[in-house]
Amino acid sequence: MRHIPSAAAVVAALVCALPAAAAGGTLVVAAAEDPDSLDPAIAYDTESWQVLVNAGEGLVAYRHAAGAAGAEVVPALAQAMPSVSADGRRLVFRVRRDARFGPPANRAVRPSDLKASIERLFLAGSPGRGLFRSIAGATRFEATRSGGIPGLVARDGARTLEVRLVRSDPAILRVLALPFAFALPAGTPATPQAGPGLASAGPYRVAAYTPGAGIELARNPGYAPGAATRGAAGPDAISVRLGLSPEEGAALVRGGRADYVQPRPSGDDVAAAAASPAARVRRHVEGTTYYFFMNTRRAPFDDVRVRRAVGLAIDRAALAKAFEGQAVPTAQVLPPGVPGRRVTPAAPAPDVAAARRLVAQAGATGAYVTVWGQTNTPSPDVTARLARTLDAIGLRATSRLWERTTLLATLADPAAPSQIGYARWRQDYPDAADWFPLLLSGDGIRPGATLNYALLDDDALDRRIAAAAATWDDATRARRWQGVEAAVARRAAWAPFANTVRRDIVSRRVAGYVPHQVYGFLWMRARVP
Repeated sequence: MRHIPSAAAVVAALVCALPAAAAGGTLVVAAAEDPDSLDPAIAYDTESWQVLVNAGEGLVAYRHAAGAAGAEVVPALAQAMPSVSADGRRLVFRVRRDARFGPPANRAVRPSDLKASIERLFLAGSPGRGLFRSIAGATRFEATRSGGIPGLVARDGARTLEVRLVRSDPAILRVLALPFAFALPAGTPATPQAGPGLASAGPYRVAAYTPGAGIELARNPGYAPGAATRGAAGPDAISVRLGLSPEEGAALVRGGRADYVQPRPSGDDVAAAAASPAARVRRHVEGTTYYFFMNTRRAPFDDVRVRRAVGLAIDRAALAKAFEGQAVPTAQVLPPGVPGRRVTPAAPAPDVAAARRLVAQAGATGAYVTVWGQTNTPSPDVTARLARTLDAIGLRATSRLWERTTLLATLADPAAPSQIGYARWRQDYPDAADWFPLLLSGDGIRPGATLNYALLDDDALDRRIAAAAATWDDATRARRWQGVEAAVARRAAWAPFANTVRRDIVSRRVAGYVPHQVYGFLWMRARVP
């Protein structure tokens, strides 16, 4: 029988193995599980992206900044932002002369590498391939897996990659900034790759990976910074130690033997870190919104007055507290930092009396309602709070809790007998196009694949969404998305109530902490002595 060491033994061994804080140069990360993949085409977990953003680069990248500035797309391997045709359907990028792959390729990045990397997404069955379907010919290539994607035209001699789209789709720039579009040498097999064998075009490379033990990131020889990484000193190396619980990782930081706890720490660990002279706690709002959906096709929520009553009655501050310090109240669909989020006062206080009047006006007093929720925390508490609120405004509510995957599979069918329920959305990229078209447009209602749980199907709203999604000018686009958010609020198909908050435990020796809305703490921006 294989001997499994105790958690205490693991911590003791790591305390001896990790470099002392004074050694300098290496950022030490205490992590729990292995990444879902270190292949950028396959990786999808937040923890995997937090590793890969250091060890790869695409044509463009998100600005390495906190807050709303982190949603801005800047050139990376591209020499500048692309030229865009008048109809918004043709983009031309020029690849920088000094863009290079590190080991084992050790050569310049060519436009044909970038074309092949996007095609590889479809060949490898990438979870992100759907984000690239606005490229002309991508859907056909996905089906046939032959002939390449004609909407990607690589001209290595001119160092250009032309991207042709089936429609005006400005969000493609934010998609191209994700790890899915990181450059790999043409000819990289479409089977999942482990990481150390992949050539990185970013500031670091995966030098070693031992599943269950650790990941070592080393400086990428020959890397020349672009607009996204220029001016970042960063650590000499990044060492990710795997197999540690949040409690073990927090103990290592407090002991001066690690610099960052990657898994979410408990409230007790946060409190201990706040009191420790060796640690500090940093907080930032994430790109996740929790909300109650209301089925606009099923009584009593087919009446907008009842839906508005729910939005009026819920106590958002109390609901956010159910997340034990990991959420803040909101009344908007878009989380902070996403272009187009409206600047409004804090989430409103509940008005139960006004909500009761609306329910009565709709003739819905006494209507029976079942609130759907999940079995995982904090959904049972939040679902019960909503049921009590519905009782208070004149409805008769009961709760039904589902295992999460079963609930999501059930809601994917528009025929599901849902009325109202608990849900969340975590953005893939910081743009309203990753929210409204998927979650609140009639186009998103498809048998077996519905994310529009409210089944909101409003032609006027859909036209607003389509116009905003096709707009390239940033200021106009933001205004149009603000108009969409206001129109969604009037239809009241959702009652948003919370955005999640990430609490990071870092060592006091770490300077340059930058919390990014896509990647979380940007390790490459940290400075360690």
